[in-house]
Amino acid sequence: TITETYRSDAGEYTFIAGKNRSTVNLHVQSEFPEPPQIIRHMEPLSVEGTATFIAKVGGDPIPNVKWMKGKWRQMTHGGRVNIQQKGQEAKLEIKEVTKSDSGQYRCVASNKHGEIECSTDLNVNEKKDSGPQVEDKDIDIVELLRNVDPKEYEKYARMYGITDFRGLLQAIEFLKKEKGEESGRPVDKSKLFLSREIQWMKAGQEITFSKRILYRVDKDKHTLTIKDCSLADEGEYSVVAGADKATAELIISEAPADFTAQLRDQTITEFEDAEFTCKLVEIKWMRNNMIIVQGDKYQMISEGKVHRLQVCEIRPRDQGEYRIVAKEKDARAKLELNLVTDAGKPFVMTVPYDAYPRAEAEWFYNDIKNNVVPSSRLAVHKSLNMCMLIIKDVSRQDSGEYSLVAENSTGKVDQTLKIIIRG
Repeated sequence: TITETYRSDAGEYTFIAGKNRSTVNLHVQSEFPEPPQIIRHMEPLSVEGTATFIAKVGGDPIPNVKWMKGKWRQMTHGGRVNIQQKGQEAKLEIKEVTKSDSGQYRCVASNKHGEIECSTDLNVNEKKDSGPQVEDKDIDIVELLRNVDPKEYEKYARMYGITDFRGLLQAIEFLKKEKGEESGRPVDKSKLFLSREIQWMKAGQEITFSKRILYRVDKDKHTLTIKDCSLADEGEYSVVAGADKATAELIISEAPADFTAQLRDQTITEFEDAEFTCKLVEIKWMRNNMIIVQGDKYQMISEGKVHRLQVCEIRPRDQGEYRIVAKEKDARAKLELNLVTDAGKPFVMTVPYDAYPRAEAEWFYNDIKNNVVPSSRLAVHKSLNMCMLIIKDVSRQDSGEYSLVAENSTGKVDQTLKIIIRG
């Protein structure tokens, strides 16, 4: 229960219970309609580098903001231009400004109760010590084409080197509207709607189109397509055309269990923690085909579709193949251990094992055929369930792989340890 609601309480509310969730939107209506208003005006700018305009608008509902340069040219997000609106604050940022960016900029705020705007000027300073520069003149496309036959528009665009085709289209639509009003003919509002700049928004932020998120126009039909949806795509989507706005909610339901990220092999140092991560649902973890149980040694963590197995304080016996299993699918990764010590110190390697009947155990170095022979530097100690190798005063030449092979009449097992000697 929310008592004494304010407009700031409006938004999406979600209740989650286990895997179930329910989402609603709260819309807080003011007792009296509020047309747009400018709370904070923009300041004139004289800059080089990056120009940032910030305006604060009010109204109920909160107005949508569009940015204009001069009388007709609408600024669009992308490239050097970054446009953001978070609640009442609207921002226009232009990077790497040039002299052609100088001029008047307008912030136009509109909702269903009206429209208001504020404006300011940008002056781009010439960079010092940059040598001679060719002045980059900003062509007023509207003035250029005002008295030109529409059939000659393309010719004039090529003649003056106009490459801003979006700006060219906006200028042409502006001239069509202007000529229609001057002639006294009624303006077809449906066609004007289609010529207005269309903006797609998610949670109040303009959407950036990509190979995954596509925007398509077919006559009067505007379509936004999102491929390979994930939970991150959930939310409120809006399409904005001038003061008009339509909104829809996208809810993603979980797909059947599948892997979106595979396990990766790891090689780590003794006593560090090993962590295996994948994205999945309904899983169990296994080590060498034995089911792993949560405890001090193993920590199993699930956050939505991300599942982690953390193996704490790694010891040689923790090496092996780890699997994550979901229904009929699985992913595998090997865990290998590096033992690190400093030169000049004694080093002890101990491998426990269980065997019946009693097993014969033997150490090998770098090659299964190169067995370790006891000497004044090397000592081997064996018991019923353990075999130990001691190296006195280790040096860098002792670095490498040491394998213990235990064998009895029922079979053979081996364990390999990689030793790194520092210094």
